[in-house]
Amino acid sequence: MRSQVVGLIASLAVIAGCAHVGGRDAPCLPTFSRYRAAQFDWTSIRRILLMPLDNESAEPRAADEIRNALAAVLQSTGRFEAVIAPLEARLACSEAVRVGGRFDEAEMLEIAVQHQADAILCGAVTQHRSYAPPRIGLSLRLVSTAEATVIASVDGLWDAGDEAIAEQARCYHDQTATETPSLLGSEIILASPHLYRRFVCHAAVQALVR
Repeated sequence: MRSQVVGLIASLAVIAGCAHVGGRDAPCLPTFSRYRAAQFDWTSIRRILLMPLDNESAEPRAADEIRNALAAVLQSTGRFEAVIAPLEARLACSEAVRVGGRFDEAEMLEIAVQHQADAILCGAVTQHRSYAPPRIGLSLRLVSTAEATVIASVDGLWDAGDEAIAEQARCYHDQTATETPSLLGSEIILASPHLYRRFVCHAAVQALVR
């Protein structure tokens, strides 16, 4: 049996949030759109299974690297246990979930029971450029396994070639950096693929579950 999610793609602009950090004001500009199911009880979500992401970029390792970063950010919220599904567990209908909000409920339930998951995260890396200025595009869907429906989604492009996005990344680095300061200062986040992925995944997770 197939299920279609009503109102999956909602054009709700998400504001990245202003912060005065290091003498700068982070720009408050929409960088992505999101959907969240109304009246959903988020306390029912304890364990999230991250499916292998589709990779639409030219960088072969992009999907795995982004999925690992998403898992780390989800785990760091303290609200969820993030579990990475094996590569062979890829949903046959992952693209259908992302594009049309359609999926096979029996397949979803089987995967959920196997991994004891309350929700399943699937989607795609739509763009990925590691070299400066970095650029990452994501399209993600979070499905409640109990209700067999998409409860949250986010679609966005974080392109550091846009100065507003670059400044958001710098401010995120200033707020979260724990290592010894680099000679590059906050510019290090634009030169480090690992740090920039963390920034983008933090923004995506906040949009999904905040």
